[in-house]
Amino acid sequence: MKFYNLPLLLSLILSLFLIGSCSDDEGDGPGVSSTDPIASFQFEIAENDFNTVSFTNFSDNADSYSWDFGDTNMSTEESPTHTYADAGDFVVTLTATNSSTSHTASKTVTIVDPNSAIKDLTGETSKVWKLSRNIAEEEYPLQVGPADKSAIWWAFGLNDPIGARPCLMEEEYIFSTDGTFTYDSKGSVFADYGIWNEDIAGQCIDDSDATLMTGPNGEDLSAWGSGTFSFNYDPAAGSLTVTGLGAHVGLPKVGSDAEYSTPQSAVTYAVTSLETDGPVDKMYLETTIDGGYWQFLLVSYDDPSTEPDLPGAPPTTSFNYEINGQTVSFTNSSINADSYSWDFGDNNTSIEENPTHTYASDGNYTVVMTATNANGSNESTVNLVVTSAVFSAESFHGNGLKTWKLNPEAGALAVGPAKGSGEWFATTLDDVTVRDCAFNDEYIFNNEDKFIYNSNGDLWAEAYMGIDPPGCVLDGDLPIDAAPWASSSHSFTITEATANEPAYITVTGTGAFIGLAKAFNGGEHAAPNPLDVDDITYEVLSYVNTGSSEILALTIDISDGQVGGAYWTFTLISE
Repeated sequence: MKFYNLPLLLSLILSLFLIGSCSDDEGDGPGVSSTDPIASFQFEIAENDFNTVSFTNFSDNADSYSWDFGDTNMSTEESPTHTYADAGDFVVTLTATNSSTSHTASKTVTIVDPNSAIKDLTGETSKVWKLSRNIAEEEYPLQVGPADKSAIWWAFGLNDPIGARPCLMEEEYIFSTDGTFTYDSKGSVFADYGIWNEDIAGQCIDDSDATLMTGPNGEDLSAWGSGTFSFNYDPAAGSLTVTGLGAHVGLPKVGSDAEYSTPQSAVTYAVTSLETDGPVDKMYLETTIDGGYWQFLLVSYDDPSTEPDLPGAPPTTSFNYEINGQTVSFTNSSINADSYSWDFGDNNTSIEENPTHTYASDGNYTVVMTATNANGSNESTVNLVVTSAVFSAESFHGNGLKTWKLNPEAGALAVGPAKGSGEWFATTLDDVTVRDCAFNDEYIFNNEDKFIYNSNGDLWAEAYMGIDPPGCVLDGDLPIDAAPWASSSHSFTITEATANEPAYITVTGTGAFIGLAKAFNGGEHAAPNPLDVDDITYEVLSYVNTGSSEILALTIDISDGQVGGAYWTFTLISE
């Protein structure tokens, strides 16, 4: 009897099988003759040139070679180098041939442009971006609102027609692959309210005229004109920084984290969306401000001729006035108007640009100014009180103690581009009921310079107080930061009118205010921060004593730097 070593026998059988079946993994498998060609190759993409690929031939038994690089290009070199024109996936096929036959091998080469994301911004060499003219579906070119995006405070195309600021819509923002960013104003820039001199604010001005590129206090704004800068785009972080004094996108005043009245050295934007599908590319940029955000929508056209025409816009209207007894002088600050029409509310009219009108008697008058150009008309309305009564400290506190409340009529709270204007917002007669907690607030003044704010337990609170949605809340339910705006005691002073100056009322103390806590000299609160304001001064716009009641209109300039163009007006009554 013979005994076999079973493990050893199995090992020998397996070795014979493997020897008989071994071949190149790119060949035709078992049965290939030892003289047949076997095609085989490897490739390497150049480290500094993503389009260039080096192929190394490892074929056997071949006399000639044919390469198909998968992009319609060919080669007969043994180990060629090929440069692809574009990124993509390419199937590369090598055919190895000898006198008997041929054999093929294929591999997929993937060409990836490491700068493809950046080229969404720059194109192959450079790309021109402009503010979008498509305002459908709330695609506004400029938009500002609260941080939670629960509302729109203002949007270009919503509150104002985009044709009203044509220079903004013609500007070009050009990003190039060499890292340069070019701002081309096309010759004119928009002089923003509160940033440029008041006499040119709201207009398109020549940015090459140094005398026009100045702020209200002589600030040099020339860096906000056309220029070439640099940029850094980080697709992974979704951030775009334009660098160089005055570099900006959308609005010059909007910086990385706030609004500024002078040019900044750099601005960083969050790129919240960059879409390059279709004939029009879209890019949304955002920055933050105190309690809110700015958003800019830019577009780039594959075919610039398809850009929509910029529609013409009717005039932008506003006016101020000064009351001297029964005579009122009106100063027109409308823009792009060809003619004017005034209705003084007493059956008298005028077509002068800046009329002066004398009323026959004391009273409340609604003044309507209509401005017209070829594109249409707009109007501004102001309710004013004409009276021979003279405001004084005695009339304010009654030589003892006097209580004032918001006048329960439409327009008691109003904000607009001029004193007394409610063009942007004004309370309605319905608001007297809806905001009843505001209309029962008491502002109590005595002849010892003491001021008491009495909310009578509840007050109207909004997002800037940390309350959203807005509504009536109890004093004790205010957030801690907003608590100083609840019922409290303060002090006040009165500056009586002179021949050249109106009267003023100043309230002093943490949280002190009249009419609306949101407004202060030179701004509005966007979040609970009453500690930041020590006192607030209101201009006495008008005062009337009917015998049975007294009506007092106060106004406050909320523009940055108090240069005009934005005012709250509060109308109070004492009975």
